[in-house]
Formats: sequence, C-alpha cells, structure tokens
Amino acid sequence: MHKSKEDVALLFHEKYGLSVNSTPENIAHFVRDLLREKFIRADIGITGGNFLVADAGAVVLTENEGNGMLCIAFPEDTYCSCWN
Repeated sequence: MHKSKEDVALLFHEKYGLSVNSTPENIAHFVRDLLREKFIRADIGITGGNFLVADAGAVVLTENEGNGMLCIAFPEDTYCSCWN
C-alpha cells in the first residue's frame, strides 16, 4: 500500500463525492455499502475454495468479511472457479 489515508480520501472524493476529510472508517463504510449492493444484485457469484474434499464433493471457503458468503449465497447462478 503506497497511498496515505489522505490520498485515498482524495480519490474517493474525486470518484464518489465523499468528503475530502473522510476517515478510513467513513470510506470503509461507504465501500462496504457500495459492494454489498453489487453482491446482492449480481446475477452470478465467483469464488474459489480454500479446501476441496473430492470424496465428499465439498468446498470449504474461509473468509473474514462476509463477501465470500455473499458471492455463493445470493446470486441466482453461482460459479466456483475451482471447477474449471
């Protein structure tokens, strides 16, 4: 990461109209809302697997922000990148 928090705030100000004085917390909240809306409205979800269990046909996905679950739970058609 080569950008300061001020650089990131300026970028989000220019691209999305956020306050140039936005804190990292403000920006994270904005991005979370923006991306969650995109995940919910997506027609397809793409994910991989951290562990694949061939004999059970299971895929184990570990994540820390919930985006993985949004990719595999909401879209009508779900695609796992490990299947190709």
